[in-house]
Amino acid sequence: FLRASLVTQGFNNVFVLNGHVENTPLITVALRRVTLEFPEAGLFASNWWYLAADLWKQISKGGKGCQGHACEKETAVALCIEPENVQMEAATGGHHEEALPEEYLTPMFAGQVFYHSRWGGVRDSGLMCDPRASKKETGEEYLKGIINNLCDIIMKIAQSEGMKFEERC
Repeated sequence: FLRASLVTQGFNNVFVLNGHVENTPLITVALRRVTLEFPEAGLFASNWWYLAADLWKQISKGGKGCQGHACEKETAVALCIEPENVQMEAATGGHHEEALPEEYLTPMFAGQVFYHSRWGGVRDSGLMCDPRASKKETGEEYLKGIINNLCDIIMKIAQSEGMKFEERC
């Protein structure tokens, strides 16, 4: 395990930033196994899209419940960090139907019900939502929110170890 290796090398705290929702349960299990071996280690993880979920609800244009591959969120972020790889002129609406109301499912895997959506219609286009509302500016605002929240989390973890900071990152 990479995390166990980091702990044995002297890292007191390890933060895993996940980029793919299907990895979430695997990361949880891996961190739990390392915790059993190194109970004093500070092991933390988050999915990148959780770090500013409330902000996204405020700034998104394409709907609050729909998340997934090539959704407004992923596309807005891609427009911000790798615009040369986004072809907005080719964007079409995806197909995604939830079996339960949004309040039980949002944010993905952090709601009351663990639910893997029905994939009907997704296989044709690869899309799970409609990326056409995506804007670079929205992606920039969202990424700033993620970075600010991640900085706050890391600083709080460091402060719990007795580190002091004069400025916020």
